[in-house]
This record gives sequence, C-alpha cells and structure tokens, in this order.
Amino acid sequence: MSMADGSSAFGEPDVRFVSLYHHDGRFVRREGAFAFCRRDADGGRTVLHLESAADISRVATPGHAHWDWAVANGMNELLVSVREAEKAQNGIALSELRFALRTAESGQA
Repeated sequence: MSMADGSSAFGEPDVRFVSLYHHDGRFVRREGAFAFCRRDADGGRTVLHLESAADISRVATPGHAHWDWAVANGMNELLVSVREAEKAQNGIALSELRFALRTAESGQA
C-alpha cells in the first residue's frame, strides 16, 4: 500500500472515504484505511496522516503516535474507508484531498 502521497489504498486508486467526527474511530471495528484530516475553511480537506489497519477502532484513537500532532495542526475529521465486498459509489475520493503529512525528515516523527 502506497500511502505517502495518497495515491493508492488497498491497491485501488478509486478508494472512497466517509467522514466521521475525529473521536469516532472507536466505532469502526473493521479493516480499512483511515486518515486524520482537517476540514478547511474553503470546504477542502487536508490529510494529516493516512494509514491502513486491521481494526480501525484499535488504531485511530487518541493513543495513536500522530494524534497529538494532527490535533495541533487542526484535525477535526476522521476519514475512513472499510473493506467491503462492493465499492461505495459515494464518498470522498483521494483526488479531492490535499496532503500535509508529517515526515521523519523534518524532525517531527
């Protein structure tokens, strides 16, 4: 899974996300991808962290290593995409997102 630039999740470039309140990851007891996200004033979304998990409810929580950094950078949404037998036709496409990911090179890991 190539996630650094948001180009692919599950090997599928057309993955779709659903927006949740950023503390609601605990309710998503499914395998999938999630993004710590900031909804911007212009209506766009900026992804602050993106990863996959076998159980989103156990990972996308305030105990996550990037949680505090994401909150400090305006995180106010959690985007989730769960593995389903059929792809969702509606949702937020990766192409609709901006990225401001935390990097180890910048000394912020």
